[in-house]
Amino acid sequence: MQIGFISGLLAGICFFLTTFSKYWFIGSIILVGVYFFCDRNDGRLARYKGTVSKRGYYADHMFDTIIVFALLLGLGASPGMNIVIALLIVSAYHTLEIEVFLTTYVRKLFKSSFSIFSPAEGLSIIMLMSLISMILPYPLYLFELPIFGGFNVTLLDLIGSIVIVLLSIFAFGAIRTNLNYLGKKERLYKTKSFKDYF
Repeated sequence: MQIGFISGLLAGICFFLTTFSKYWFIGSIILVGVYFFCDRNDGRLARYKGTVSKRGYYADHMFDTIIVFALLLGLGASPGMNIVIALLIVSAYHTLEIEVFLTTYVRKLFKSSFSIFSPAEGLSIIMLMSLISMILPYPLYLFELPIFGGFNVTLLDLIGSIVIVLLSIFAFGAIRTNLNYLGKKERLYKTKSFKDYF
């Protein structure tokens, strides 16, 4: 877990260092890959060894939250992505993450994948963005928006905006589903207090 966490933080630093050379994306791709491998297998290893614990669950998800922030902060501090876009991705992701944890608590249902999108796909998108940025001119400006005195939109800004829209759709869809479910449960069982849910 520690190796994955450190790799994720270093990947965020590599994104920032692309300010000076786009070849730092090589480091970010490798480090995100290491983080992805560790994140996917630490839980499996714990289950195999019989060492699953609440501490491990807590640490895993807290580290994931920190890593997402570090990766997007690094991208936002680079010339490839506007910091506003990066922070909006973080906000949308964390909104979806909060929804997942609340659903786990209220419905005892843990669901981290939405349609074809999961944390694995999210990391794959980040690695793909890094690879594209290495191949194409960096930063690749697409067009200018006449806001805030002129806003130059890069390729990564465009991809990031699509991610924001998708995360928002998944979050609000899940929120609506859970509110409908809980509303039906209240009417069916005539729940009188919060503790009656559990």
